[in-house]
Amino acid sequence: REMTLEEIKKCSYELLLKFKRYCEQRDLKFFLSNGTLLGAVKYGGFIPWDDDVDVFLPREDYDKLVAEFEDSEDIKLFAMERQKGYKFPFAKLCDMHTLKIEKIQPVDKSINLGICIDVFPLDDYSDCKVISKIQAEIIRFKLALYSLSQMESFEKKNPLKKIVYKIARKIGFENISGLVLWKPKKSRNVKKYCGNRVWAIYGKKEVLSRKDFERTHIAKFEEEEFPIPAGYDNYLTSLYGDYRKDPPKDKQKTHHSYEAYKTE
Repeated sequence: REMTLEEIKKCSYELLLKFKRYCEQRDLKFFLSNGTLLGAVKYGGFIPWDDDVDVFLPREDYDKLVAEFEDSEDIKLFAMERQKGYKFPFAKLCDMHTLKIEKIQPVDKSINLGICIDVFPLDDYSDCKVISKIQAEIIRFKLALYSLSQMESFEKKNPLKKIVYKIARKIGFENISGLVLWKPKKSRNVKKYCGNRVWAIYGKKEVLSRKDFERTHIAKFEEEEFPIPAGYDNYLTSLYGDYRKDPPKDKQKTHHSYEAYKTE
């Protein structure tokens, strides 16, 4: 049975609560991130027209989560370190009583993902801001190739984008994913600049000051309170600009493309 937006939100929120309890029990540090952080700061919960949940963990805590989390019949943690054929460079904590069919799927079709929360590592960039931004833009370009290589058709009229699409399809997903599925082994949160390196879809906007994450604040998200980075204003401004202003009505829609089903 296909799920409604409200059902997806409810399922995602319940996953977030379980994730919070797990991290608290094991003293793992995490923050709300991306649109979830924006929703907490601006709306006290989900962005009204969106349904996703994103969290950040410092790399060391992220690695502990991936290594130690015990799957159950109800919930499963997917990560490239845990499942062969899983091709997202970050983890997903999934409700296994649901099925989520995304436009961009892991290459191994035997991997069935449910409604999930996206779990990102907070990684080092560099002590130099210019170098950090160059690194982030390179990653952004690789991620564009990663996405394009999986698309069976491309409807954009921009001739340059069409050429890039053809190149990505020619190189092939398997080859490109080898460039994207990068794990910074020595990233231990000590550099001046940090951010989301494995999924830097905003490019240089993902480069943030380490100081923004050194302390935490608490913010309400739906019915409970969750940790957010103390530098949340710098973070949200970097990613979204004037985030306190609502987008035009025609832009108030989810940017995700998937179908979600209840299986039990």
